[in-house]
This record gives sequence, structure tokens and C-alpha cells, in this order.
Amino acid sequence: MNDRKWLTVTEIEQKHGVPAPTTRRYLQRHGHKLNIKKRGKSYLIDEESIEVLIKIRDLYSDGKSEKEIDDILSNIGVPTTITIEEEGKEIEVPTDKVLMDMRNELQGVKEFNRELLDRSDRQEEFNRQLLERLDQQQAYIDKRLDERDERLMIALRKSMETQKMIAATQEQESKKVNKGFFARFFNKKG
Repeated sequence: MNDRKWLTVTEIEQKHGVPAPTTRRYLQRHGHKLNIKKRGKSYLIDEESIEVLIKIRDLYSDGKSEKEIDDILSNIGVPTTITIEEEGKEIEVPTDKVLMDMRNELQGVKEFNRELLDRSDRQEEFNRQLLERLDQQQAYIDKRLDERDERLMIALRKSMETQKMIAATQEQESKKVNKGFFARFFNKKG
């Protein structure tokens, strides 16, 4: 941009005969079709944009409206430019390039989003399978605990029956011990 020649509104009036107020009005209405930059309160116009500025003046002279002029300029290939601040510098960029860059960036975002959705779907499927497996494991654990509890209850009942039998046998033994020899002897026979 340093090798370009920039003209002030006053210089345009002197060199090309477009009055300063008219140039300012054109800048306000059609600045997006001109390569301009602002320095303080003043505008600088790229010398390459002078042809477009004169074309704008001629179209207004022909009675064209602001919209008609923008359409005509677009149809003859005058790019629409916007100012972008990049790394602390303002640069003029044609909107078709900006739109193409935005389109490419948007396409990248769409692809990224599709991949995220795909990952999300895979994660949901994994989570569903994991929950099924956890449910199966819990059912298995519950079944095994119920079986263990049942075996424990059976073992406890048997143990209690055995203890009762042992206690009954011991009680009978203790009664036998208390009887004398002849009582035991005659009790058996008779």
C-alpha cells in the first residue's frame, strides 16, 4: 500500500474538477466502491479510484439513483471493498475476497461441527452400551447375592438344627449320666 499514491479531496478538486463537497458526498454514499482511507478528519483516495469517482459523477449527471449507480458499478466489475484491521493496520479488502474467506471459514466450521456431532453420536452409543453392560453386571451381582444369601440361610438353618440336635443329645446324655448303673441298665431293656 505504500507504493500507491493517495489524493486528498482538495487535490481531486484541483486535478479533476470534482468539487470537494461532491467528492465527500460520493465518499459517503459510494465509499465501499472506492479505495479510501481516513487520516484524522480527512479522507485520502487512492489514485486508482479516481476513474470510478468520475464514473460516479457521470452517472449522477445522467440522472441515475444511488442504488442504480451501485448496481452499474458492480456490473462493470468495480469491486466492493471494506476496511479490515489486521495486526494493527487498516487494509482495504474486496468484499468478494472477504466473502470467499468467510465461506471457506464457514465450511471449515461446518465440517468441524459435523465431526463433533459424529463424535457425540458415537459417545452416546458407547454410553448406551456401557449402561447396558452396567445393568447386566448389576443384575448378575444381585442374582449372585440372592443365591449367596439363600445358601447362607440354608447353612444357618442346618447349623441351628445341628446345634439343637447337639443340645438335645447333650441333654439326653446329661440325663443318662445322672442315672445310676442299674437304672440305665434296666431302662434300656425295658
